[in-house]
Amino acid sequence: MHRCARIVFSLNYHLGKMTPQECIDYPVDKGGLEQANAQAEVRRSFEGRYGPLYQIAYLVGGLQFYALKRE
Repeated sequence: MHRCARIVFSLNYHLGKMTPQECIDYPVDKGGLEQANAQAEVRRSFEGRYGPLYQIAYLVGGLQFYALKRE
């Protein structure tokens, strides 16, 4: 849930659909993170060297694993 929340808030932030505060609230509400941890995650995502497509790599990788499992 944590990783999924990161993908959702990161993509929505970069698409202009979420504010920084909404990005913090999302993993608290949906991913079970504590407020301080969510703030650190958001800060790390936006102040680090992560581009807007960084988190989508996790999603694509996960989808590839599901496809392999189905095979």
